[in-house]
Formats: sequence, C-alpha cells, structure tokens
Amino acid sequence: MEILERLKSLNKPVPKSPALPVEEDVKNAEEKFGVKFPPSYVEYQLEYSDIFFGTFEPYRLIEDGSYLDLIKAVSEAREYGLPENLLPFLEDNGDYYRFDLNSEAPEYIVRYWTHNGTTDEKWENFLDWVERCWIEEQV
Repeated sequence: MEILERLKSLNKPVPKSPALPVEEDVKNAEEKFGVKFPPSYVEYQLEYSDIFFGTFEPYRLIEDGSYLDLIKAVSEAREYGLPENLLPFLEDNGDYYRFDLNSEAPEYIVRYWTHNGTTDEKWENFLDWVERCWIEEQV
C-alpha cells in the first residue's frame, strides 16, 4: 500500500531490527481478542512493523512480554478500564490510539482514547491514521 511504503521510506535504521510477526501470530491474537484485524493493519504488522519513525511505537503481534507486546498491553489496558469495544494498537503517554470495534468492519475507525476525559479525535481507518497522524504530524 502506498501509505505504508511512504512510512517505510521514512524508517530510521536501528542496529538490530525486530523480527516481523507471521500469519500464525496474527491468527493467535485475533483468536485471543475474538476479532478480525483490519486488512491494512495486518499488512502493516506482517511487512512494516519493524519500522522506526518518529515517536510512535505501535504494539507488535509477537507475544514476547515486552512493552510492545499487543496481547500483554491490551490485557493491561482492560485492567485500567479500557472498554472491550476498543482495541488499542498504540499507547501514547497513558492514552491510546485504538480501533473502535463498534464501527464498520473490516477497516474499523481509529479513535483516540485519553484517560484525561473525552475527545472526538478519529480517523477513517488505520491507513488514514498512519498518514495523517503518524507521518504528517512527525515529518
């Protein structure tokens, strides 16, 4: 996808890039959450989640217990009151960018959830968020 290729072109090399998840990791996470991830998010995870750009570090689908472990992070967010219909993919200073599972699948709306109150910030889908929030705000 063009937007993900643009993100890739902005990648800052690191000494040791993390391994990319595989289809089995996607399937495992989808089964644990009882949800089908948006196709664009799956593509990002499988082909682009080893990118380092800006200050965002989205969760990864590799279950390794690290701070980027999606399964661990979602479980912790739920303990702090994040509703079941919200699936976070990035934590930002105690706030979350997340998929609104009540919106239309397969490309769920992305919403910003803050622990400080309500916000109306949203993006049409994951690629819209990547372009408008991750790339444009950090270039």
